[in-house]
Amino acid sequence: MIKHVNIYVTFLMLLLNAPLAYQQTGNQGVYYYFEITNDLSSKSIQINPRIPEGLNYRIQMSSSRDLVPLEYFKGITPIYIVTNERSSLKIYYAGMFRKIADARDALEKVKEKGFNDSFIICFLGDAVSSRAAELEREWGTKPFERVFFSNTSSVLNKPRLPETNAGVEIEIETEVETETETEAETEAETETETEAETEAEAKTETGGRRYLAFDLNNPSFFVKSLIIVVIISIVFQFVSLVWILINRNKMRKVQRKTDKLMIQYQTLLVDYLFLEDNEDKFREIKRIATSEFNKKILIDQMIDLSINLSGEAKEKLRNLYFKLRLDQDSIAKANSRKWHIKIKGFKELAFMNIRDANKKIEKALKSKNDILRMEAQLALVRLNEDDPFKFLDNLKKPFTLWEQLNVHELITYHNLPIPDFSRWTNSPNKTVVIFALRMINVFKQTRSVQAVIDCLNHPNYEIRHTAIKVCGEIHLRETLPHLKQMYKNEDYLNCLAIVQAMGKMPDESMLGFLKLVIDKEEDVQLQIEAALAINKMGNVGMEALEKLMESEYKNYQIIIRHILDKRIS
Repeated sequence: MIKHVNIYVTFLMLLLNAPLAYQQTGNQGVYYYFEITNDLSSKSIQINPRIPEGLNYRIQMSSSRDLVPLEYFKGITPIYIVTNERSSLKIYYAGMFRKIADARDALEKVKEKGFNDSFIICFLGDAVSSRAAELEREWGTKPFERVFFSNTSSVLNKPRLPETNAGVEIEIETEVETETETEAETEAETETETEAETEAEAKTETGGRRYLAFDLNNPSFFVKSLIIVVIISIVFQFVSLVWILINRNKMRKVQRKTDKLMIQYQTLLVDYLFLEDNEDKFREIKRIATSEFNKKILIDQMIDLSINLSGEAKEKLRNLYFKLRLDQDSIAKANSRKWHIKIKGFKELAFMNIRDANKKIEKALKSKNDILRMEAQLALVRLNEDDPFKFLDNLKKPFTLWEQLNVHELITYHNLPIPDFSRWTNSPNKTVVIFALRMINVFKQTRSVQAVIDCLNHPNYEIRHTAIKVCGEIHLRETLPHLKQMYKNEDYLNCLAIVQAMGKMPDESMLGFLKLVIDKEEDVQLQIEAALAINKMGNVGMEALEKLMESEYKNYQIIIRHILDKRIS
């Protein structure tokens, strides 16, 4: 933050001490002529000015057969014309520089004015030169020996040079032509000026970004606005720094208070639970738990403590929860409109086994908020002792894998009664059916064989795939005929799963089918899995594989030799 303030201060100081024009003068002389100004009253365009000796870079602005007014160049000075004796073409240049770096800086400002086609040319005197680097080593440290643009503000303190034929000045006048001019000349000049002004306006409208030159003695609105913005930014950064420091100090105080209360509550709660004379401890807990903040810390400590308690101690802690009327706080949280507060209330009610807000929790099962919906599911699993998974009956939203994992963890961690999950294999919610099949597999519910068989004929691909895997994992041999029958109608992945499932519950009745898979299927992986399944049938399987070795189909021989190799198996 302090670094940012220093940057703003430095920028403001640089802004207030910025030069008035792009020119480099000093005790050692002038190294370039270039300026952007809004005051053109003392400016003019020169034709064929006297060019200094040695290296000079120029910015070519445009070329035209007509005279263009100085206003067209948007305050860029000096502007001068170099004519060609063999044609009427006039080439307009801006500035004159000893060093290419200065010329490039000026070119950027020229392009910001909208003259995007401008470019730099290197001259040696009047002649174009391609030896820029070599010439700059010789002339780059030599200032211009005399003033060549006497009418620009870059030399306001210099005496004006006498005019010569080599440098004729063309003043851009707006006065009415004198009566001595002929009517034809007047009309021609009027048309020329109109065309030049029209072209200038068009290029001004379509030009690039604007660069506003400024004079600190008469600063523009842009500069004043920029200074105000910088000052406001500095103030904002300072206020932000103060706010951060205050907030950090406040957070530290809250943390110190929290740590202190946690230690107090832990000691008091343990004494209350395990001492016979605990009325004093109750009064002390009640005295401390007066504010909402103190109640929040107390509830958190009671929940943490309840995880490791059971029996009489856990019931005693629950009674204390009611005695302190903390259950009303938890119910109020469950009824809150803010989802994160609702979740806090759901957790508190679930840990303390308070069922007063069950209907409110059930409504959250339809929420679009995934986190709120998941916490409602977990709370209902703990609160509905008679039917912990009843919420699955009416679950409309997808039962995500993350939610499934949390429910499974809740079952195993809290030792909840395990229901018959075949109850949900007919659910219209496909994610619930997949969850039920997975739980049948996890808890080895082999009595659910008929429900699994029904799922093998389910129209949903994912459900069929999960059911095939369950058949193999819990060795449901009753499903083998169904697996064999459905093989021809399934895609590659399900066919592979079917063959793998048969390998996990080897049965001689499937020998002919598996040999057919090896013989007819072109996929090597299917052939390997079928050969493995046959090999697991014992001697019968090994004899069948040895007979297949006699086949002329060399691919069989490679696969079977690999399967029968005891060094690999």
